[in-house]
Amino acid sequence: MISERVKSLTRDSFDGPMLKEKGHVVVYCWAPWSPPPLPMIKPLLEHVAIESEERLGNKVKICELNLDENQGIAPPVGYTMPSTMLYFRDGQLIDRMQDFPSFPALMTFIHRNIQQ
Repeated sequence: MISERVKSLTRDSFDGPMLKEKGHVVVYCWAPWSPPPLPMIKPLLEHVAIESEERLGNKVKICELNLDENQGIAPPVGYTMPSTMLYFRDGQLIDRMQDFPSFPALMTFIHRNIQQ
């Protein structure tokens, strides 16, 4: 786990409990060899988790998933490249965002999907 606010997922926690999770979950998929590395985006994820807590009352869980350490996850959600944000509602993938987002872009991504 990279923090108490941002949960680290594994193949087991992603394939099982996460895909059955009720509510909203944002997953940052990354790999050590692909920019940006987790240490670079970690402050952004932390900031989003704090803002989501304060503004949305814990409606959205923020997670990260190392694709190198958890290979074989891509087929249930389609091809997933590193530096992809996945948005799940009630265990269903409903949106994705590619590349390193800014804080405003990531918050817009979350708000857009909460309102659907």
